[in-house]
Amino acid sequence: MSPFGGNAVEGAFAFPREQNPGNPARFPYTTMDGGPLALRGGPGGTAAFRFGWAGLDGLVRNTRSAATDRIGFVVLPFTSAALNTWQRNFWDETTHTYRVREGTEAVMLTRGAVWARFAGGSWPGQKVYASLVDGAPISGYADDAELTAWLVQTEAAPGELAIINTFAYFGD
Repeated sequence: MSPFGGNAVEGAFAFPREQNPGNPARFPYTTMDGGPLALRGGPGGTAAFRFGWAGLDGLVRNTRSAATDRIGFVVLPFTSAALNTWQRNFWDETTHTYRVREGTEAVMLTRGAVWARFAGGSWPGQKVYASLVDGAPISGYADDAELTAWLVQTEAAPGELAIINTFAYFGD
């Protein structure tokens, strides 16, 4: 159970609009614009609920392939239930990740607050890094990782979920 109400689910928005009806800008979410080509899952699919890099070709990968790639947190396209079917998303037993199928719509957040899983646990205030190997969020500095605009908001034991955000809100 989340300290902010509701159940914690990996990749879910941490502060739904219902919790803050008076000021919708307080916890804004911003998705990355795909430009003339909508963002799409990269080769082999793109792991959701991890960081991804969008290339100039519109493909989202969980590894950086060029200096021009833009980073974001990959979420499922929640705008329509039709976009979240087995034809578009699948569970990869090898990597233990939910994946956006290659060539289908991908959504990346550049701002917001979401639940993320930390293999090594986390503490409030830690900077979040993205693994250059698989896009997994890492709390605190790590080799082979890229610093993101996200911060850890809530404590998590190893392997558990914590809220990460881009607006450094640490109060109750």
